[in-house]
Amino acid sequence: AIHNRISSGKLTLIVNERFFKEYPKIWDIFNIRRMLSVLRWHFVFAKPNVHYLPISHWGHEDMRFYDGCKGRIWKWTYTPEITSGPIAKSLSGKMRIGWCGRMIPWKHVEYMIQSMALLPKQYLDKCEMFLVGGGECKESLVKLSETLGLTESVKFLPYMPIADVTKLMGELDV
Repeated sequence: AIHNRISSGKLTLIVNERFFKEYPKIWDIFNIRRMLSVLRWHFVFAKPNVHYLPISHWGHEDMRFYDGCKGRIWKWTYTPEITSGPIAKSLSGKMRIGWCGRMIPWKHVEYMIQSMALLPKQYLDKCEMFLVGGGECKESLVKLSETLGLTESVKFLPYMPIADVTKLMGELDV
């Protein structure tokens, strides 16, 4: 269905998180299936009516591999702008740690919560963690933070508009 739309010349938006969790290795050139897939996507993204909306910061890098969609990649993810000046930090004086995304098993957000639990109390009192997003693991992550006694240190925030989460990310220390 997507190939019919592309070949008809209609505007086509392709949205995905990442093409590669790891970039292809040199020996992948000997994997016929892999090479056919790469070629197919290369030709798809070469079409002028195809635009790419990556759901991750790294999607732009993945697209460079396919050498496609030049001028047709739309940045709309949680990517803070780099500034040359100082960024306002929290008035609480605490180190602000954060994470943003879908709370799904393979992202292992629980490691962040578990790492907070390892901090000695004198350091834990000087840190706060913000976990932004939702997903199938959110409920178990909230329970984990409660079980580890981190309800004051770990704050769960819902999905928020890109501008808001980008601002928050700029205010984080980690």
